Amino acid sequence: MLVCHKTSSTKNPTEQICIASSAVADHLNKHGDYLGTCGSTYTCGGSSAAPINNGDLIDGYSIGLKPNLLVYPNPFSSSTNLMFSVPEDQKVSVEVFTLTGQKLATVFNDVLVANQALIMGFNPDNYSYGTFVVRMVTEKGGTLQTSIIRIRN
Repeated sequence: MLVCHKTSSTKNPTEQICIASSAVADHLNKHGDYLGTCGSTYTCGGSSAAPINNGDLIDGYSIGLKPNLLVYPNPFSSSTNLMFSVPEDQKVSVEVFTLTGQKLATVFNDVLVANQALIMGFNPDNYSYGTFVVRMVTEKGGTLQTSIIRIRN
């Protein structure tokens, strides 16, 4: 996961670092950092890391006033992660489609607790390479959509 890390330097007060997704909550809690970029393009593990808005946090942190959806890595070759969150408890549906509108998978369809990000893996083994669409719909009327690209190794 891409994190904007606060340093103790006045000359360079932040730096972008990559950390394991399992360590994000603990890292944010200890350092006061935030997810996403510090203002420039950066890659994590050789793949572009799609930033989320500054202040978007996981596991009990404030995420703002609207739902969030992040896909990483993107592009990917075998599997990718979908991380999503909502500002208040509500039913959420996250689905993956082809560009022609064929539904490939329902990744999540349940109530999501406010201010907690859920990370779900997506592995399109039975589908060809190319571009897919991830759509997140909330019961409170929010809809987010993003494209993901599966590439050959």
